[in-house]
Amino acid sequence: KATVSVLYCGWGGGGGGPSPWGLMPKNSQKPWIKNHPLEGDGLLTGFYDHMWKKNKEFKSCDEVLCPDTIVYDHNFPRGWYAYDKKNKELVKKQGKELDTSSIYNAFSKTDGDTGIVASYMHSYEDPETGDPITHVEFFNKEGLAEFVNRKTKKEGILQRFLVPKGRNNSVIQAVWSPRVCIVQRKTNVKPLHGSAESYKDPYSCAVTYEGPSHYSEDGTCAAKTTANIKQICHNIVEHFYNTEHKHITRMVLYFKVDQHNDVWLLWCGSIRVSDRQQPSKMPLNLSPIFTSPTSTAGRADRGLNDEGLTQLDKSHAKMSCDPMFFRSYVASPRVGSPNGRSLGRSDHRKANEDGGGQAGDDDMQDEIERMIRSVDAEEQEKNWYRLPGIEDKYRQLLIEREFVSQVISDIFYEGYSHFLRHDTGPFFFDIDKKIAAIMSPEALQEMMQHLKITHPPPPDDPTTKYDEELSFWITNESNRGPITKLGEQANKWIQNFYDKKEQSLREEAASIRKKGDDPAIDQNLYNDHPPASPKEKQEVKEVKEVKEEKDSDAAEEAEAKEKAKEAAEAKKAEEEEEARIEEEEAKKKAIAEAEATEEQGKEKTEKEEQVVEERQEVEEEEGEVAM
Repeated sequence: KATVSVLYCGWGGGGGGPSPWGLMPKNSQKPWIKNHPLEGDGLLTGFYDHMWKKNKEFKSCDEVLCPDTIVYDHNFPRGWYAYDKKNKELVKKQGKELDTSSIYNAFSKTDGDTGIVASYMHSYEDPETGDPITHVEFFNKEGLAEFVNRKTKKEGILQRFLVPKGRNNSVIQAVWSPRVCIVQRKTNVKPLHGSAESYKDPYSCAVTYEGPSHYSEDGTCAAKTTANIKQICHNIVEHFYNTEHKHITRMVLYFKVDQHNDVWLLWCGSIRVSDRQQPSKMPLNLSPIFTSPTSTAGRADRGLNDEGLTQLDKSHAKMSCDPMFFRSYVASPRVGSPNGRSLGRSDHRKANEDGGGQAGDDDMQDEIERMIRSVDAEEQEKNWYRLPGIEDKYRQLLIEREFVSQVISDIFYEGYSHFLRHDTGPFFFDIDKKIAAIMSPEALQEMMQHLKITHPPPPDDPTTKYDEELSFWITNESNRGPITKLGEQANKWIQNFYDKKEQSLREEAASIRKKGDDPAIDQNLYNDHPPASPKEKQEVKEVKEVKEEKDSDAAEEAEAKEKAKEAAEAKKAEEEEEARIEEEEAKKKAIAEAEATEEQGKEKTEKEEQVVEERQEVEEEEGEVAM
């Protein structure tokens, strides 16, 4: 068994004492108001219950796999959370199922050749500073037996150790927000499988984010794993809103990938919640700061002192411009352990005793902050339309662009088919009135003038359909060029037309953002938007009706073709069946005729034989008379 205390900086709960939901320093100068009991930093034990909580469809959070986890409260196990692979949902055990023998039997089973079977984490407040501290232990079977028989078990979780993919233990951290999701990995430097040290000193072989940096190495995640983790985060946020009717605005989660490439959620280290009336003002704790374990095993063989490791961290942060690394190991304030003993670089921030050290850190922090602002600017540019009154207009613009482009492309495709025939006359076509209303008659005429397409002369027959503004024709004599090129020019004009409309909408959105720092604007990324005006709804409805009508006509045409095809196939099958029957009847008739001919031959032969016999008898009688 090995032990380490993990220290978190941040705010996360009310004062007074430890809470399974989150902790908040007693000496905090700003009394942040919590929007939800789960909001806070440290080990959030209540997070598992919210993932298990049923939504309106009586389902837990979708696609969230959680290893066996038992939440302890006041020395007793209050809930056992596990993932049911058969039903694909989180389940919760309570009451009699949480006895000591059942817990030991379930958690002592190992899936590989590693001695680590479980981990235990619990949070408490530093009595001097009020900072939240999380205590971490890793158990082999002997350590697990000792733990389940303890009389005192502080508020925390006992979690079954999940054997990771690969030889070394690896944990993934995901920092999620509505705009950005940063996914990083830490891998322990010591092998986990087939190692005697994993039995003797589980901590040094298993620790990643839970311990000093010299025990692990930073790394990146595969694109598929990153996409899976982002989807899980999205499912968690959506499930939380469906069950609590509040929005998660920030959270820090820890995951692990098992030997079957399944992604498992381990624990939640920080969360922020918001609603329309009260956006969250609590600063987010992106990364914990760790105190040293009681055992310093593994430090000597690294061959570097605190000063050397600090310089390496600074160099890496400067080259990579990694905000997570910078905040975790360079810019974060390091504090002493609760017992006041001397701590190393991994436990407290190294004082800038050399001249200019603080200035170098400030420059580096400015560079990191510039990178973060650049990312925020890119995300803001990407979601520029996410404003009340703007998003509905933008979505309507997208519908109109696609619909108009499709209708005009269909017209020129019909014209292309028309001119493929020999000795054809001009190609006449009419623009639908709804298309003209969407684009405006002036814009439609401008497009046709650009394409050098004119109105045909009025027909002699007054019953012929003709509209002075919406009827057009393309003649062989007109200087038009290939009809396909004409269609490409029309599509390009339409795209430019709607690009100008989009730019106008962007300017309107920019003016709204420029009016002031309205919290509703920032919250708009995850809040519901006001409904569109009746006029906008009617316009969108008309566009949809035209498209549905066109789709319906196409569907009817396809259905008619399918029915004709089926009728042709049925007729062909019927003809084949009749031919088969006729062939069989002909065969039967031929066989019958052959049998009749054979029968007649037999009768003829028998008659001839009878005549020969009669002649022989007559000759014999005549011979006897002569004698």
